[in-house]
Amino acid sequence: TLRPTFNEIKRVYDQLTKMELYPQDYQFQKIEQEKTSTIKTKQPTATRKTAVDSSTDSEDKSDDEAEQQSSSKQTVKKQPIIPIITTDRKILPAEDLTTFNELFTACRLNDIQRFDDLISRLRALKTINKSPSIADILNYQTAGSFDTLLHITSERGHLKLIQRLLNEGANPALSNQRGKYPYNLSKNKEAKEVFRLFRNDYPDKYDYNLGQVAPSITMDELERQHAIERERRRQTKKRRTDKQRSDQERQLREQEEEQQRTNFLALSEKEKRTLAVQVNFETNKRDELHLGRCWQCAKKISDEPFTYFDYKFCSTACLKAHRTKSKTTV
Repeated sequence: TLRPTFNEIKRVYDQLTKMELYPQDYQFQKIEQEKTSTIKTKQPTATRKTAVDSSTDSEDKSDDEAEQQSSSKQTVKKQPIIPIITTDRKILPAEDLTTFNELFTACRLNDIQRFDDLISRLRALKTINKSPSIADILNYQTAGSFDTLLHITSERGHLKLIQRLLNEGANPALSNQRGKYPYNLSKNKEAKEVFRLFRNDYPDKYDYNLGQVAPSITMDELERQHAIERERRRQTKKRRTDKQRSDQERQLREQEEEQQRTNFLALSEKEKRTLAVQVNFETNKRDELHLGRCWQCAKKISDEPFTYFDYKFCSTACLKAHRTKSKTTV
């Protein structure tokens, strides 16, 4: 790689140590045009040849060639243009703004009675002064977040208020500052179903596609989906209950088996032999506690047992352990 020249290092240093400050409402497109018009291609500077040794002369030539290549390949980089968000936010008169604030509070608190009273009062007032309309008040966007009343109710999942707002003229195709629509902010599935049912009843009232509302659905289809969902939940609950019951029964069987093994191992060899004789003569009174168990580990024998003399074992390991124990005892 070629070493950078002093001019190249100085140019990079100037760019890294320079800071430009602009006011908040400054047009960055204008800056971009000024930069593109003032940037000129840098011409290579001639180097002085001195009567020094040949090594220094060749190094200067290589630096000049590298500088010429970098200047010829220099391109103008466009600065990113910051998008300016513009909204058509309407301004309400003071009296209507007070009413909107009361509606806003009612929507936040899910106060349906208060909301109905305010809408009735607005209808009475708008018979005299029709500007602005009730729909304009309901679609008023708050300062800063640009949320409407429909955004507030959808985000909190107030189903009845969502239905009332849509009926009164609240537009679901208005987005807030973040670009979110009321349907996107719906807290739960039931709130989204209110939008879909309203779209089915009034397909031409709003621009539902712009508001990103899901396709319409009828009440019958919705009931069918709810029935399927209830059945699925019932089956899931039944499987969970059956599993819990089977686990409890298995634990009881394991505890009982462990208790039987403990009791069997507590018997002496003479008692085990006596019990085996009794079992042979009293087949109708078999004691499941001792019948068909390994004499060494007291496990139930499911397959053909390993035997020697009158002893029965579940495996050759138990048989060997028992014989070793018997020899040691003798």
